[in-house]
Amino acid sequence: APARVGAWSSRPLPLSASELRILGTEDVLRRRYRRPADPAPVEVLLVHSASAARGLHPPDVCYSLQGFVERWRRPATLRTRAGPVPVTLARVRLGGAEHLVASSFRVGGAYRRTFEGARWVRLLRRGLLLGGEPGSTVRLSTPIVAGEAAALARLEAFSAEALADLLAPLP
Repeated sequence: APARVGAWSSRPLPLSASELRILGTEDVLRRRYRRPADPAPVEVLLVHSASAARGLHPPDVCYSLQGFVERWRRPATLRTRAGPVPVTLARVRLGGAEHLVASSFRVGGAYRRTFEGARWVRLLRRGLLLGGEPGSTVRLSTPIVAGEAAALARLEAFSAEALADLLAPLP
C-alpha cells in the first residue's frame, strides 16, 4: 500500500501475532493516514483471505469485544475514483471517545455492505464446503473530534482521494 496518496501520508500500524491468529490470515494492511488540514486521522484496515468463509467478519464484532458500544448504524456509499463502494456506517463509543466506522466486504468481485443477501450466503456456504473464493474486509475509521459531520466529511474525502489506490490490488 502506498505510504502517501495525494495529501494523505501514513504510517503502518502492525498487528500482534494474536490479532493475526484471530483474523485467520497474515494478508492484512493497517495504516493510519493523515492530511495536514485535518485534526484527526483515518485508520484503514484491509483483511484479505483466500477463503471468504473463514477470513471475513463484521467489524462490529471486533469493536464490541474491545468494549465499544454502537450508537447507530446505517447504509451509506463512499465514492472513489474507481466507483462507488457500498458500506455500513456506524458510530461507536468507548468511554468518552467516539468513532465513525465504514465497513464493506468484497467477495466475487463485488462489494457488499453486510453479510446478508442470497448470493452472499451462497458464496459463504460454497466457501465452507470447498475452501471458497478469496474475500476481503474493508474498514475505515476516524475519531469524532469536531462533530459527526466533520468526521463523515473526512471519510468521504479520504475515499475520494485515496481509497481506490488501496483497494486496487484486491481480487
